[in-house]
Amino acid sequence: MTRTGALIDALSRWIDASSANRDRDLATRSRGRIAKVAEETGEVITALIGALGHNRS
Repeated sequence: MTRTGALIDALSRWIDASSANRDRDLATRSRGRIAKVAEETGEVITALIGALGHNRS
């Protein structure tokens, strides 16, 4: 496993062990993660558009 893969695995286990996620089933945890990644992706795209100056009205 690469160093990046090991870090992602460790982070995933840390998130799963948190009190907010401990009792949730796998499907619920997965949906939450997918939604969070989508949200953060949108914020990155918004920042990129702003940085490139493509948001002129």
